[in-house]
Amino acid sequence: ILNIQEASSSFLFFPIFKKQVIIPGITVKSAVIFLERRKDNTLNIMDLFAPKQAARKARFNILIQKIKIINSRIDFQDDTVDPVFSKSLENLNLTLYLSLPASVKFDLKAEIKETPAIKIQATGEFKILQQRLTAQIGLKNFSLPGFAAYYGATGLSFRGGLVDANAGLVFDGGVIKADITALGQGLEIARDKIISMLNLDTRATIKYGLEDNNFQYSG
Repeated sequence: ILNIQEASSSFLFFPIFKKQVIIPGITVKSAVIFLERRKDNTLNIMDLFAPKQAARKARFNILIQKIKIINSRIDFQDDTVDPVFSKSLENLNLTLYLSLPASVKFDLKAEIKETPAIKIQATGEFKILQQRLTAQIGLKNFSLPGFAAYYGATGLSFRGGLVDANAGLVFDGGVIKADITALGQGLEIARDKIISMLNLDTRATIKYGLEDNNFQYSG
């Protein structure tokens, strides 16, 4: 899941009777993270948060408050679509604020290597026990043709054009819902034998079911 070239941290030791060690922050540089959406719609990274039966009672409780990941990469692979979809997030700068086992808040900046590069900014919170994600996401120079695995079933084909978008996203109960504001230029859209060229200025809501790959659009 994780390959790290450099990491650093600091520690705060509390009196021995409290049996607690607090790590205010860990900084990780040049990491490579493999993120996989498996065929059963689970993410491999969630295995890190799964409760495990300890062989013996821990002598100290270790509390990590923040993890900062700098100049790193996420290799994403989605096994639920055919063919398997994969993309890499480059130049990743990610800060995680941990309130385990309840939630993880995050602040992310990254890009996907395209021409031009797709710029991504995101902030949000993942509630672990409820498996609920809320986020605000900004995209610049988003190129639709590279993501056909997720809309191909609609019969639409995007052959060009770039989109800038902002989205309020909620993931809950296996369904992704996003309220989107988008601006696009030079979009070439094809369906059957009809090809259209258009510019985009819209507000829309989309829903995507992870189990059935059902895509709904309104706007």
